[in-house]
Amino acid sequence: MARLGGILQIDPRGIMLGFVPVPNGDLLTTNFAFGGPDNHYICLTRRKDREMPDMIPVKIRPLSGETFRRYGQVLERGGLVYPDTDDGRVAMEMLQVRRRPDANQIAQLAIHFSYNQTFIPVQGSMVLVVAPAPDRQSANPRTYAFDYDHAAAFVVEPGQVAFIDKGVWHSLVPVGAACTFVNVTRKNAQEPATDEGNEARMERIHAARPYVDYVDLQARDGRVLALEW
Repeated sequence: MARLGGILQIDPRGIMLGFVPVPNGDLLTTNFAFGGPDNHYICLTRRKDREMPDMIPVKIRPLSGETFRRYGQVLERGGLVYPDTDDGRVAMEMLQVRRRPDANQIAQLAIHFSYNQTFIPVQGSMVLVVAPAPDRQSANPRTYAFDYDHAAAFVVEPGQVAFIDKGVWHSLVPVGAACTFVNVTRKNAQEPATDEGNEARMERIHAARPYVDYVDLQARDGRVLALEW
C-alpha cells in the first residue's frame, strides 16, 4: 500500500475487491493493522514526515568505449588500462552482488580519489551507475557536487571490463538475481576482502574502509536515481 494512498482488499485468488483510501491520500503511509474493540479499527503506520524524493530518471544503456569515456575506459582488445592507487596496494578479489527489492532506485553512491577501480563480471551481468568526478575535492565529502545531468547507467556483460577513473561516483546492481565479478580495487596492509551485501549500506563500507566516501542523495538532496530500461 506504500505510495498508493490507500489499502487494497484482495481475495485469496488475487482479485482486488476494493480500495479504502487513506485520509488526505497520505503517500507516506507504509502499513496497517487491525485493533480496538473487536478489531473494528484500522491503525496506520507511516514514514517520518519528509517529502517524497524526486525521482531522477537514468536510462540504462549498453556499455561502449565512446559512451563511457566521460567516466573511464572500456578495456578492448589491443588496449590497456592501468590500475593505480596512491596508497595501499592494488588488489583483485572475487565478489558477488545480489539484487535488492529496490534495486532500480539508487540513493547512495561511493566515491574515492586515491584509486581507480575496475569491474569485470564473470557470471551474470551488472548495471554500473556512474556520475562524473566533482571538479573539486573538499574536506567534507558530503558537500561534493553531484552532476545529475550526466549521471548514467551501463550494462556490463560477462567478459566486458569497465574501468572508472579516480573520483567518479559509482554504484552497481545485478541485472538478474546476482552477479559475480572481479573487483580490481585498493587494499591496505592486512585489510581483508570486501564484505558482501553492503552495496546499499555505504556507511558500513566507509566504516570498514575510511578511504571510500559516499553520499546519500535522498538524505542530502531529496533525490533518487531511478533506473529505466
